[in-house]
Amino acid sequence: MDTQVTLTLPPDLYLRASNIAALTGWTVEDAVLIMLEVSLPALIPLVDLNKPVEALNDNDLIALTNLEMSLSYNSRHSELLYRQQAGTISRAEGRELQTLQRVYEIGMIYKSQALAEAVKRNLVNRSHQQ
Repeated sequence: MDTQVTLTLPPDLYLRASNIAALTGWTVEDAVLIMLEVSLPALIPLVDLNKPVEALNDNDLIALTNLEMSLSYNSRHSELLYRQQAGTISRAEGRELQTLQRVYEIGMIYKSQALAEAVKRNLVNRSHQQ
């Protein structure tokens, strides 16, 4: 069963979604939904967001304990942080930076949960967490 969610989009994000909708013949709602479906797995590729960490098999769990931000995301994150510190970041870039920071935060939460589960299963020792 679908769950209805109400979102307030920044004007530039709404414009992008409505442009995609116009190009494809979709509704704006469908464009936003498809954008989410496409982007979430790409942002955190090792994580099956449909499963709790405890349900992962041992190999997937160990892979998740080694999760790191991709080189391209890390590079972009560093660039945006530099612009923010220099005071030259645009509003759109500020939102992009917030998004990358949230992705990093979500990834670290999954990684820490995976480490705790891996210790519980005796797949890694506690010193691995240091």
